[in-house]
This record gives sequence, structure tokens and C-alpha cells, in this order.
Amino acid sequence: MKLIYRIVARVFITLTIILSIWTSVFYLIITNEVYDEIDDNLEDYSQTIINRFNSGDSLPERDNGTNNSYHIELISSIYIDVEQSSLFLDEMIYIEAKDETEPARVLKTIFRANNGKTYLLLVYTPSIENEDLIESILYSIIYLFILLLLSIIAINIWVYKTSMSPMYKILDWLKAYKIGDTNTTLENTTDIVEFKRLNDAIRSSIIRIEESYLAQKDFIGNASHEMQTPLAVCQNRLEALLETELKEYQLGEILKVQNTIDYMRRLNKTLLLLSQIDNHQFIDKDRVNLNEIVSSIVDDFKDIYASQHIKLNIIEEASLVVYMNLNLAKILTTNLIKNAFVHNISEGEIAVQIEKSKLIIRNSGNSSLDSVQIFKRFYQANRSPNSTGLGLAIVHSICKDNNFEIKYEYIDHKHNFSIIFA
Repeated sequence: MKLIYRIVARVFITLTIILSIWTSVFYLIITNEVYDEIDDNLEDYSQTIINRFNSGDSLPERDNGTNNSYHIELISSIYIDVEQSSLFLDEMIYIEAKDETEPARVLKTIFRANNGKTYLLLVYTPSIENEDLIESILYSIIYLFILLLLSIIAINIWVYKTSMSPMYKILDWLKAYKIGDTNTTLENTTDIVEFKRLNDAIRSSIIRIEESYLAQKDFIGNASHEMQTPLAVCQNRLEALLETELKEYQLGEILKVQNTIDYMRRLNKTLLLLSQIDNHQFIDKDRVNLNEIVSSIVDDFKDIYASQHIKLNIIEEASLVVYMNLNLAKILTTNLIKNAFVHNISEGEIAVQIEKSKLIIRNSGNSSLDSVQIFKRFYQANRSPNSTGLGLAIVHSICKDNNFEIKYEYIDHKHNFSIIFA
């Protein structure tokens, strides 16, 4: 999950809880104030009627143009000890003027008049308009809640992106950075102390990494170069020793040493080749026809691996001409085709498909390979005694050096290596 999504989610949850509590409390306060105002009005109206009733004055008209109405009736003398009591209720009241029943706020008051009799006074006002008012308040609060929530989240996102833009510049720069290549300088102007320190730390780390990488490449190249002469000398002396009279077990041991030296020489040449590719030493480039190179290499390998009865099929859909170093083109194609023969199965199949901007080589196989590890140096899924484990690493280095794309897939029990030149 991205950092901004996590921050927004946490802000959203926190604000939802806080604003929900705030809006609930605010709604209760508003509705309580509305009902208090209604109740105060009913109390005043009820007291006015009681005062007029006791003084003998005329009572207000029942239909006086206001929402308030009243009703007085004589009740039992069981309330003889009651001076006055009141009770607020929400009930359904029949409205004569409208000839319908509506919800109303009712104040029931029992009082003893000056004549000594006890009366029940009902004072009420329809609450439909009040409920509409409260409903409007509720919707307004909900809209305000949503507006506040979205506004605060939008402001948080804007503040986050504005504040964290230096970090995203660093991430984009690191993503595009390639060790050993020509890279742009990290330009990340900011007045935030933490990001300044991060910029300095990254620049220092990159300098150390580049120095270590260059030292490693130089060491591999120099070591491989220096090892060639001693290995050749050892090989020549062993060959000279084989011409002398030796016992059978001595000849066997010498042959083992020769095989080991031969493996070391091949490994040394391969490492030297990788070092040269990484150092961009193959600068001579020209237009190379891969159709011709494939045809020449296939003919050589068909004879070498004839005993395995591998079926080979070349599919030329177009002429594939690429701009690259001729020697690297031959090494690239040779390694891929040799890999298809070496890691095939008995009586298997190989298909070399040549398209306008793509070279695809398929070979039979029993199981899929690790598409990430397969191009790493010295990685071998099935270790071969004569393999250095660097063939596909060289292919990958050549593609990287020439900005080609190489992909591996395992489809229908076949290994598929595709090189896209466009």
C-alpha cells in the first residue's frame, strides 16, 4: 500500500469518528433547543389561559390564527389535593380545522381554579412543521459533515503531496538510476532539513557504490587478463609432459588437470568478455543481418548434436537487421541456440522464429525456470559439468548494453527466449 493511501485511510477513519461524535452532539443540542422553545411557548400559553380562567376574563379563540390550541374539562375530585401539575407528551391529535389527525406536542396541566374545582387543560401545537425543521437541520448537518470530511481529506492530500514531492523526486531518480551507466545528477532543491540530509546521504551512497562497482569491474578484467598467460603456460607444460613416458594412472591424472585448466580458461575468457561488455568496449557497430548469422550457427550445432535427434525448425517471417557490434551479435545468437541444444531433452524440438524486430528461440523442457535468476551469473537450474553458468548472463549483458529487451516464458512445455530489438 502506498504511504498516501495509508495516511488518507487513517485520516478518514479518525475524522469520521470525530465528526460523527461532533455532529451527533450538535444535532442533539439543536433539537433540544427547538423542543425547549416549543415547550416554553406551550407553558406561556397554558399559564395565560389559566390566569384568564381564574380571573373570569374571556378565553382566547380556539382558532386564533396560531398553531396553538387548547381544551379545558372538569375532572374528578380525586385531584383535590393537586394545586397544579404539568406533563409534556408527543401524541396524535385530531385537528378540527384540517379534519385530520396530526402529531403534536401536548402539555397536560391539572389545576385547581378559584372556584375550588379541578380542571384538565390540554394545550398543544402540531409538530409537523417542527419535524420538518428538525429534518432540514439533520440533512444540513449531514451535508456539512460530508463537505467537511471531503474538504479536510482533500487538504491533507494536497499538503502531503506538496510536502513529500522531494521524496518522490528521489524515488523517481533512484528508479531510473543504473550503476555503471551515464546518469543524470540528482537535482532536488528543498528547504526541508530532513530531505536535504536524505539527498546528501543518497549522493554519498551512490558515489561509494559506483567506486566499488568500477573497482570490481577493473579487478575482474585485470585478473582475467593476467590469468590467461599462466593458464596457457600450464596447458603447454602438461601437453609436453604427455609426450613423455608415463604410467596409465599418471596420464589419467594429467588429463583431469587438463580438463580443469581448460574449464578455467573458458571461465576466464567468459569473465573477460563480460567485463569488456560492461565497460562498453565493443564500440564498432554496423547493420547486422541476424538471418544469416542464425543460419550459419544452426548448421554447426546440427552436426554437433545430431546424436540427440533434436528436431530443428527455422521460421523466417522477415529479414531481421539490427544495428550492433558484429561479434556481440554472433555471441548473442550462439549462446541462445547452444543453450537450446544443451538444455533440451532427447528427441526434443527447437524452433528459431525470426520476425521483423524480434528473435524467438524455443526448446523442449520438462519444467519452468526462474525468470529472474536465470540471467544471473553462475546460476544453473540443472548444473552441467562443462557449463560455466555464464551463457545467459552474457546474453543479458549484451541486450542491456544495446538497449534490447529479453524475456523468458515457459509455454506448452517449451522454454521461450524472446529478444525484442525495437
